[in-house]
Amino acid sequence: MEKLNIYIDGVFDLTHYGHFELIQKVKEKFPNSNIIVGVCSDDDCQKNKRKPIMNVYERSRTINLCKNVDRVIINCPWIIDKEFIDKENIDYVCHDETPYPSNNIEDVYSYVKNIGKFQHIDRSDGISTTDLIRRIKDY
Repeated sequence: MEKLNIYIDGVFDLTHYGHFELIQKVKEKFPNSNIIVGVCSDDDCQKNKRKPIMNVYERSRTINLCKNVDRVIINCPWIIDKEFIDKENIDYVCHDETPYPSNNIEDVYSYVKNIGKFQHIDRSDGISTTDLIRRIKDY
């Protein structure tokens, strides 16, 4: 049986157990798979979310050390489209199911949701990069 190519993307700034639990949940859901993780560029993060604390190479190196990650795509596209899915031969994209708006787009995952290649994975409760930044500021 050929392995599925499962794609996860994100900023992965100040990488924490929630990020690693996400990858672990995906591997448990798709045990016979290649886990491909896209790490968003510094520019895309700053334009669409916030300026990352760690640069894209630091974030990518950290994710690459995860035992369940088979490949990292540095500077992945912010919006997933047909061209990217076809180029990377992606079977499923995993993310939490809450729509993720960006600029004039209702949901950056709408294409993969519409073609049936989206699989939702719940976020870990109690941890986020935003929370960590707040803690650091309060420290």
